[in-house]
Amino acid sequence: RMKERRFSDEWLKQRLVLFEKHTYPSILSQTDQDFEWVGLVHKDSPGWFVDSFESFPRIRIELVEKDTDVGNPGDSTVNLDSDDALASQFVQISKSKLDHRVLYFVNGLKFDGEVYITWSSDANPFNVVPAGELTVLDRDHGAESWPDSKCIERFIPMWLQVIHGDNISNRLKRPRASKAQDYRTQVRPFFKGECIPQANPPL
Repeated sequence: RMKERRFSDEWLKQRLVLFEKHTYPSILSQTDQDFEWVGLVHKDSPGWFVDSFESFPRIRIELVEKDTDVGNPGDSTVNLDSDDALASQFVQISKSKLDHRVLYFVNGLKFDGEVYITWSSDANPFNVVPAGELTVLDRDHGAESWPDSKCIERFIPMWLQVIHGDNISNRLKRPRASKAQDYRTQVRPFFKGECIPQANPPL
């Protein structure tokens, strides 16, 4: 059922909306633009969906059967889903911190359409795998997949997960109101461009 859902026009159109609203602007706003962005699109995706990426010239599209079909162990890699976003200094800080260990950014935000909520977790997918024999795609999507060698960093916040009710695996139980973030003072400095709505969410 999940496979059929991912290839439905309704599902793909929703993912494009999320991608254009959150993911793509966060990449354009990176303070360090010296990186290559490869968009992995399943080879059986409808033509209109593949063609839509012509509107996003920063991305090099690869048609694949599965995620692990693409990857160069000679490069440091990080995975970014089409409904997530990165803080504007993610690439810059990652480069400054990378060594032989997998780099984890523990702190981020979750956004449910109304409020931004601080989130801290060692088990999140925003890890950076240094150049070597493996890429970030060679293991399961999540921090627990790399237990052997890791470097934990606690910058606040470094990533954003959007909870939109149609996520594949990500869910949100809203914590107490004190954890909610004010957009103007606590979110905007880290996430620039149009990657998050301009309106101030209620606390």
